[in-house]
Amino acid sequence: MIPSTNIESETQPFVLVQSTAEEYRINTFDNHLEWGGNLTQQQYYDKGMAGNDVHGGHRGWHLKSSTSGEIVASCETFTQDAMYCMGGSAEIKVGKCDSVASVYVQPKYRGKGYATMMMKALNSVSRSQGTLYIDLYSDVDPKVYEKCGWNQIETPTLKLDTTQELGFTPVDTTGSNITIITNANIQSVIDKDHNNCVADLKKVASESDPSTYIFSTLFTLEKFFWFTIQHRLSYEFQNLEAPTEYGRFLNDSYIIWSHNCRDNQLEILKFHSTNLDEFKILLQSAYNEAKKHDLKTVYMWWSTNRIGHVVQFLESTKYQIEIRKNSIPMVTAFPPSGIESTNYKWISCEKFQWV
Repeated sequence: MIPSTNIESETQPFVLVQSTAEEYRINTFDNHLEWGGNLTQQQYYDKGMAGNDVHGGHRGWHLKSSTSGEIVASCETFTQDAMYCMGGSAEIKVGKCDSVASVYVQPKYRGKGYATMMMKALNSVSRSQGTLYIDLYSDVDPKVYEKCGWNQIETPTLKLDTTQELGFTPVDTTGSNITIITNANIQSVIDKDHNNCVADLKKVASESDPSTYIFSTLFTLEKFFWFTIQHRLSYEFQNLEAPTEYGRFLNDSYIIWSHNCRDNQLEILKFHSTNLDEFKILLQSAYNEAKKHDLKTVYMWWSTNRIGHVVQFLESTKYQIEIRKNSIPMVTAFPPSGIESTNYKWISCEKFQWV
């Protein structure tokens, strides 16, 4: 049996419980209409389980009546590797963070505050287990989560419409120094990204006050497979040929992507470029890949702490950064014991490197 973590509400007879395998299956079938797209309930569940099987930190949760046992709301969390440091310090430490997904309230119970109750309880669970922070992406009014102690983060977005011409003069994307990213070589690119994450933390720390708590989620192999396995299954369920290329790298620059046929977009999981020429090669490679698989949009996010060079590079194209109005990053930070800080910077709030 899956162990449970219970939190009793002081004012209402409800309890937050870690779901058993069967309870998670029922909750997933229930929220199929929200996120299942054109998949059947079973396909939607099988796709999610395939992703969860490669992500060891997955847990399902539900809020239920402690008297009748009826489930009124559910969600899931993913525990992930993270790093942090304090402003002015070059000392990087490691820990864990939690990401929340699939927040769902049964239709007849909506508008009664159960989602708020569940999210407050999750915050308490996460804090008690020593995580560095807990995050989510809100597709509803962020004020709903702000009431639960979450803070909104502004995040820039770049969208490339593949039904339109490329927004700059095409460049050569077939050079001998450009390598296709596959399952066989992805780990070497992830290693590069870990080094860049450390460098980003140190750079932000050097520019920050000593009281600032700075943290970042690590992009890992299991996270890469969490995306690509689920997206591959979506192709197979629709009798489509699943893509096998997941990005490009050249020198110290790289782009990692995944194909989301449900939302008709190529999602950029990670993007790092060291100069304008390589930036254009990677951007055009993503544009070409999306067109190859009839995906309408190339979609990528950055945090405001990592956007500077991107804005500079985009000046030579017709593309512009947008500030999103949906899927807003939200976070609650829990500085480790002994650290007192009311200021924080989350430098990896790109959704497509999150699960």
